[in-house]
Amino acid sequence: MRKTQVIVTPQQLIWLACIFAVAIVIRTFNLDATATWCDEKFSIREAHGLTMQALPAYFTSSQFESLNTISNVVHANVVLDGGNGIFYILQLHFWCKLFGATDVAVRMLSALYGIALLFSVYYIAKKKFKIPALAIGATAVAAFHPLLIMYAREARPYAAATFYTIWSSYFLFHCFFSYQPNSKPHVVNILFYIVATLAALLCHYLT
Repeated sequence: MRKTQVIVTPQQLIWLACIFAVAIVIRTFNLDATATWCDEKFSIREAHGLTMQALPAYFTSSQFESLNTISNVVHANVVLDGGNGIFYILQLHFWCKLFGATDVAVRMLSALYGIALLFSVYYIAKKKFKIPALAIGATAVAAFHPLLIMYAREARPYAAATFYTIWSSYFLFHCFFSYQPNSKPHVVNILFYIVATLAALLCHYLT
């Protein structure tokens, strides 16, 4: 079966580039304008393997680092958040090891997920509907949606959960609606659906 070629005009590419440029700035500019709030502090504590009673009033850097292990991260996540968001917390754990735990650093992981979500929306909308203008419009809605902007600017698992959820939905659609009658879904789409769904659930139970 021959695939339909989707042509994007230069004007549409300019609009798309402008949307992405503004959206990236909105999600990454001045991330430390406000201090981390209560729930973000829980994310940071969990990512460093700290429960409320993990450290004494006075401690050394070696004592702090001794607690920053994967087993303690999992334990802290279970104690402080009931195990919710463990996949995101583990990512944040390794992220902080690479880039530190400043306000900008801990929020940048969510910002990158928020940006990746926009590329995903454009790709999926363009691939499924084959109408570039519709794909650009969907991307614009996601780019400037207040809730998605907020998710992308805080050190919580919501941006990651949203990213994996949209891919879970995409592969679910492929499993059931992209084949001729009486044909079976492709095993690759089933596997990707399972992986994306598990990732979304392990980022937040309510996904």
